Amino acid sequence: MLDRHIAGIEEEINFAEKKCLQKTENTQNFISTLHTAVEKAIVDAIAKMKEDQPRNSHDKRQCSCENSRDPTPCKVQLLSDDDYVERLIKENHHDHHEDDERRQPKKKKLV
Repeated sequence: MLDRHIAGIEEEINFAEKKCLQKTENTQNFISTLHTAVEKAIVDAIAKMKEDQPRNSHDKRQCSCENSRDPTPCKVQLLSDDDYVERLIKENHHDHHEDDERRQPKKKKLV
């Protein structure tokens, strides 16, 4: 009777070992298949990027003045925004005053 129990336990151990080996083999196959699929996806993505490259070949990091067709150089603002606005107001004050005078109806002089 003890021999039957030992034989049954050995059978269960052998069955469990086979299952573990199959699972390990399947896991390795799964990992290998997944690795191959990921590599293929990366290669396909790189190929697609290379195809799209000629349409987007210009460097987007260029300065906006380099992209313009105007030969004048870029201006650098040396004043703070508040100082710049104040300066513009002073420069244009005279022009606004003249515009206001032109807009007012002229009074006829009675002589």
